[in-house]
Amino acid sequence: MLKALDEAVRVLKPSGLFVATLIFTKAWKYGLGQQVEHNTFIQPEELEVGVAHHYADERDALDLMTDFAIQSLDQNESSTIDDRVDHHWEIVAMRR
Repeated sequence: MLKALDEAVRVLKPSGLFVATLIFTKAWKYGLGQQVEHNTFIQPEELEVGVAHHYADERDALDLMTDFAIQSLDQNESSTIDDRVDHHWEIVAMRR
């Protein structure tokens, strides 16, 4: 996660626009699978077997964005095909 954000900072010009989503800790998959670091789990089944997912609460989302000036940080909730609820943070920010 941090490597990806460092790369975004490296390639964006100052005031460059950064748009991202983060999975919220309220998402139904939070805590499933093998925990490999804080709020990060390797998914055990379905189409994402072996894929690490990082989940963030609001404080974590803000802490990850220290190199950016946040323009908006919004929660998005959506239902899956099997009526589970996914939660994401939608982030729009500018590189400092």
